[in-house]
Amino acid sequence: MKPRRRHSGFTLIEVLVTFVIIAIGLLGLGALQVNTMNNSFDTHQRALVASMVEDMTARIRMNASAARAGDYFTGRPDSTDCAEMMGAQRDLCEWYAQIDGSSASMPSTDVSGAEGQRNIGAPLGARGCIVPLSSSGSGELWVRVSVAWVGITPQSQAAASCGADDMGDEAYRRVVFRDVAVR
Repeated sequence: MKPRRRHSGFTLIEVLVTFVIIAIGLLGLGALQVNTMNNSFDTHQRALVASMVEDMTARIRMNASAARAGDYFTGRPDSTDCAEMMGAQRDLCEWYAQIDGSSASMPSTDVSGAEGQRNIGAPLGARGCIVPLSSSGSGELWVRVSVAWVGITPQSQAAASCGADDMGDEAYRRVVFRDVAVR
């Protein structure tokens, strides 16, 4: 009988199992990276929208007489040249320009080669809403300023109605709003 030789080193099966374990770990890290990037993008958009909402609430507070007169509830102005407007119409024009991203743009070329401007400062599919909530006998008016946009991951349904049924699947609609008292 021949003596058995002891083998040292790894067998092919052991090497393949190690590769499979490493591949599963790397796929998990890749998924974690994608999830982190999506959450970071959503957070950036939420911060951008929050600043837009705060900007308009400050404008409404500073022009309380126009808010009580209903000047902020007229919707989007017809013109996009804000410089020629005054009061609430100018506030609305500048606010909608922020929402559309036209306050930050860059030169671009489309597929056909035509040159133009591309808006880069807006959340995805953003919509702005300003609605009166209630008024009191003392002349105080409550106004809700909100901006809705399309997120990139699903979440629970947004509480505010801004942009509802306007953005496709409701699970992707995000809304930031602020109620402001106008005195």
